[in-house]
Amino acid sequence: MKVPGRDLLRGTLLAALSGGGAALVVRAVPGRGYHLGRILPVLLLAMVLAAWLIHLTSDGFFAGPARKPVRAEPPERQAPHGIHARFGEGILPRADSGASPAAGLGAPEIQRALLWAAAELALLSFGLR
Repeated sequence: MKVPGRDLLRGTLLAALSGGGAALVVRAVPGRGYHLGRILPVLLLAMVLAAWLIHLTSDGFFAGPARKPVRAEPPERQAPHGIHARFGEGILPRADSGASPAAGLGAPEIQRALLWAAAELALLSFGLR
């Protein structure tokens, strides 16, 4: 479920951490404070690129080549259903693959936080020019 306030808070935290880190790096070089306006767009692009790569990964772009389906064994060669199990059979019941809200951050939440942080860094970098 989308929670805009929570995504905005995570994005603001991420923007504050990355912007603060950039400010500390710029402060370490005396007399070069104007570089902060140049570093923030680089961070912005890195966040948008990371969100895009997360989207491509969850979309299946990096899945690799399609595999050939495995042929089923003839009925006479199948093992009896006792202590033996074929590779494709489920031995234990699997839990539902849907993530619970308490399971942590998933790809969509990270994407939204990265995009919020990128938007905030864009506003900050425009303000510094």
